[in-house]
Amino acid sequence: MNQIITQITFDAFETEEYEDFVTILDGGPAENSSVVMAILSGSKKPETLISSTNVMVVRFSSDTQIQARGFEANWRATSISCGGILKAQPYGQIFTSPDYPKNYPSGVECVWKIDADPGQLISLDIEELDLERANDFLQIYDGGTPLAPILARLTGTFSNPQLIISTQSQLYIYFYSNFARNGRGFSITYKRGCSNRIRLDKGIITSPGYTRISYPNSQRCIYTVELPDRNSEQPTAFAINSFDVAEDDRLMMFEEVEGGRALHPGDGFSAISRPPKSIFAQTGIVQIVFTTNSIRNGLGWNITFSTNCPPLQTPKLVSLSTKASAFGTKVTASCPRGYEFRTGRGQMFDITCQLGGKWTEDHIPDCQ
Repeated sequence: MNQIITQITFDAFETEEYEDFVTILDGGPAENSSVVMAILSGSKKPETLISSTNVMVVRFSSDTQIQARGFEANWRATSISCGGILKAQPYGQIFTSPDYPKNYPSGVECVWKIDADPGQLISLDIEELDLERANDFLQIYDGGTPLAPILARLTGTFSNPQLIISTQSQLYIYFYSNFARNGRGFSITYKRGCSNRIRLDKGIITSPGYTRISYPNSQRCIYTVELPDRNSEQPTAFAINSFDVAEDDRLMMFEEVEGGRALHPGDGFSAISRPPKSIFAQTGIVQIVFTTNSIRNGLGWNITFSTNCPPLQTPKLVSLSTKASAFGTKVTASCPRGYEFRTGRGQMFDITCQLGGKWTEDHIPDCQ
């Protein structure tokens, strides 16, 4: 659905601060039917303002005291796309917030409805999200109407892609922005099915519907976790954050591809054969296969993955409690008795391998 909005940009701005004002209102033509977008004063050039309608009111008021240069602005009307009915295909397609990657307009409400073939799930790859925290949001419903269960509510900013998978063959997605601040918005890739390739050096993967809805029956989802090229030869670490599956459902993990070296016992992790807290692969590609039966289900699972940290470089006299460098590993660095670290850290301190393969310390200092 297309709609016309108004955009105003100030090329110069100087008014008597706290006394002379420029008020920008969204809507009209009468002020009592408009919403105040901004009240401007002083010498700081304002950001570009975007209305939610094709009417914008600019009101200038000044007192009888000090004068200033005033302001110069230009405006334009533009058409934006907001919402629509989408059909999920086996390949990825993209929808974005209005005017992305420019800032989205204030005061908009958009609805997208995504349909897949009956029995097919829908995968959403949230590639970028930049919304005013709390006030502007994206709400994803696990079904074709706003009466369906809420699958996710997204707000704020993150740049690390996030994967969300439905439990139904329809999604209803609602975007709201208020009349205050705004951001770049969002870019989302959608496709049918629950099998996905994740090319990141860190992230979180979950079962369909996690954490709000039990995963669906009779599904087979394949997650291929592939570290980026620069890390493709490095091992991969997995932290099992939660795991709740039915007795007959299975989670299998393989190095490289299905049929490669198994990281699970027997026919897979299950309610009876639960996974350990940490799993380590020797490769930068791991395939996770999740199969569900036709009767029972559970809340699902949540797994963090990360590339490992590089080996620690140690100065003379420094000893390490372990040479391990996997994600989550805590290493104690220590000096011999009678020595301490030059930086005033005492005789010993801990270093931890963080998400994304970065140590909590850039380097280990000398002993003295």
